Amino acid sequence: MLAVEAPFQTIARRAGLAVIIRPFDNIRMSRSNEVVRDFGEVKENLWIGHSTQVMRDHYFRLSDDDFLDAAGKLDDQNSHAESHAKLTGMDGKME
Repeated sequence: MLAVEAPFQTIARRAGLAVIIRPFDNIRMSRSNEVVRDFGEVKENLWIGHSTQVMRDHYFRLSDDDFLDAAGKLDDQNSHAESHAKLTGMDGKME
C-alpha cells in the first residue's frame, strides 16, 4: 500500500468498510465516467489525459443508474404500447 493511501484505509476502517483497493484508480475511473456522460469522449480524453481506446478498455463502466435509466425507458415504451393497444382495440382482451 502506498503511504498516501493510508488515510483512505483509515477512513474506510472507521466507517466499517472493507479495505478500499486502489482508491486513486477508483476515483479516477468514477470521474472519467462522469465526464464521458456529461461532456463526451473528446473532453474526457483531454481532461483525464488518455486516449479513447484506453478509456473504453480500462475506465468506462455502466453504472447502476445506467441500468435503471434503461429499465425506465423500457417501462415507458411498454406502457405506451399497452395504451396504444387499448386505444386501437388490439390489447388481446376478449370483450
